[in-house]
Amino acid sequence: MASRLEPKALRDDMGNATCNPTQAGSKRRGKFEMPLREYMEEWLPKEISRNAEDNLYIFGEFGDQWEPLRTVYKLPPCLACSRESVAITIGLGGKHSGAPWHFHNAAFVEVFHGAKHFAMLPPGDPVIEDIDEVMQFNDSLSQYHWHMEERPRLEQMGKLGDLQECTVWPGELLYFPDGWHHGVVNFGPYTAFVSSFINTQAHLDHEDQDATRRFLVSG
Repeated sequence: MASRLEPKALRDDMGNATCNPTQAGSKRRGKFEMPLREYMEEWLPKEISRNAEDNLYIFGEFGDQWEPLRTVYKLPPCLACSRESVAITIGLGGKHSGAPWHFHNAAFVEVFHGAKHFAMLPPGDPVIEDIDEVMQFNDSLSQYHWHMEERPRLEQMGKLGDLQECTVWPGELLYFPDGWHHGVVNFGPYTAFVSSFINTQAHLDHEDQDATRRFLVSG
């Protein structure tokens, strides 16, 4: 997978494929359609703007032309991860691009080139309300600039005590649970990654099956 996502190999193999980058604000909108080559050559090298609406970012390619890449991707080793229960997406980002604070179902993220910094908060953390309020009035603020401008204020107020952070490098896999708020910043001029979104019901079904097996064994 890493060799398939290497920049030159990807341009040569899929340069004419359609990609759908979006404006990476706290609300995903402004979807564009262009050849992948155009995105890689014209948008990836751009310096990040404070206004996330000026930054186009591929972080969820589902199109049929991307199916060959999804097919060769090896799913994470989890009981709930099957081709039927996981939505696999391909992501490509330039330096300091990323997704501002949001949440969704449980997911794995595996990095193949570059690096991704995650800031995460557990569901129900009181500071989420403060972050949502800021983003409601400035929903185009990039995650990189949130760290530069808003984070120091919240730290001084002692509101980020439960903040969890990590940087995911090539060959590493991150899992984050259902409903955790997170914001992401990509490092390096080129970051390529795969996200595997887990169907919540499938995950719960596996947990029920595990609980039944433990009960039968203990009985």
